[in-house]
Amino acid sequence: MAAAKDISIRENDLNGALLASIKLKGKPTNQGQGYCGICNNRRSLSLLPTPLQNFLLCNTCIEDLPSTLSGVLEIDTKKAFATLKSRENKRLNARAAAKRRKQNSVESMAQPYVEIGLAQVFAEAIARDHSISDSVLDLWEATWWNQYEPDDPMIISVLNGQFTEAEAKWMDTFRSDHPDLVWALLNDSVTTDWARALLDSGFNGNIEQVSAALDGGSPKIIARISKLKCNADMIPPGLDSPADCTEPSIPVASAEPEPEPESEEEIALSDYTHEVEAYIDRMTKTAANNV
Repeated sequence: MAAAKDISIRENDLNGALLASIKLKGKPTNQGQGYCGICNNRRSLSLLPTPLQNFLLCNTCIEDLPSTLSGVLEIDTKKAFATLKSRENKRLNARAAAKRRKQNSVESMAQPYVEIGLAQVFAEAIARDHSISDSVLDLWEATWWNQYEPDDPMIISVLNGQFTEAEAKWMDTFRSDHPDLVWALLNDSVTTDWARALLDSGFNGNIEQVSAALDGGSPKIIARISKLKCNADMIPPGLDSPADCTEPSIPVASAEPEPEPESEEEIALSDYTHEVEAYIDRMTKTAANNV
């Protein structure tokens, strides 16, 4: 089942929106000709579903029933919003609890590696995903990255499995000249194949020309204007849109775990329980004891 999407709403967003979603529950039963209980015209009538089975209305008035009732009834949007807010809080609390459970589990699984000398951040990366352990340990054993902090986006990209140690080491070879290309790679704005082709074709070290290609310019046209000595067969095509070259904020961990979705029955039962509790709170002590 596809995960439900979260949206942000305000209380006044519900005004009118709830009315538009109201429809008659159940199918009216055809009862022949007669006078409509609302418009009083003689037409084909239908019997409304229970508990309104004593009302005979024409099809036109049945279709207009939500609009007609809105003249005498109104939806308590404050109560509806409070219910939605309560459900949102439950989801947030469930996510926070799932995140804490996952983190506690990660720290526990990482502890054996920490005890024999592996840095905490590297141990936790392995604990989260054993499939990247070789790449993480390659990074741990290498010295080229010592100039960076462990929370550097390029280093984190190895610890979270986005790139291998070898790919990060390759990025380090041109990062001083082309940091914007590194950020574009980390932001998944360009592929490693495209970046390799651009640099290997003759763009490596040509700072302005690489930036122009990342801005969406055609590498072939850029090379010709700048009179670069390039291997024309290796020059990649231009990007469909400018690359995102902003310094990325990359989480060490993967996306936060989603809790198991509540069933409609569980949600309805939870909401009904709160209604019963509120009803009892309003009762006298004697009446409440008799519930």
